[in-house]
Amino acid sequence: MSEKMMPAILIPGKHGQSAGRLLAVLAVLMMVLTGIGGNAVLAEVETSVTVEDPGPGEPAPREGIWVDFFFGTGVDLETRAVTGSAGAFAADGGRVYCLTRVHGMTPPASVTHAWYYEGKTMARVDLTIGSENWRTWSSKSYLPNWTGNWEVKVLDEDGMVLGSAGFEVK
Repeated sequence: MSEKMMPAILIPGKHGQSAGRLLAVLAVLMMVLTGIGGNAVLAEVETSVTVEDPGPGEPAPREGIWVDFFFGTGVDLETRAVTGSAGAFAADGGRVYCLTRVHGMTPPASVTHAWYYEGKTMARVDLTIGSENWRTWSSKSYLPNWTGNWEVKVLDEDGMVLGSAGFEVK
């Protein structure tokens, strides 16, 4: 993982806050041991741990699979890292990239990036997973008047939400 990326760790599930806290501590420890830490450039994305029960009609996520999210204005193809990291973007009719790192999914598999604007589905992008630690991305163009809250949910092949994160256009 590049030193320019700091993941927003989101751990959905039904295991209670103590399990979420333990996983968060382990994730931070892993980042420190792999050299990500004091020198990292933090994106303005949520970096807190959330433990959520699935919403009505949403099945619980698979055990042992989690997703890191990074939002930006581009993707460096050589390093497979997001560029222009941010949690908020200008209402200039631009494009936002969502790079996700999917952990613990056994290939061959696929995930879907479901893009939502103010709760309305704006796009769904199917992506292939090639290893148990796989980075992939999609992007969404937006119009200048599409200001407000955006969210990207990563869904597995069965439609289960593996994780979600959001950003704002203002």
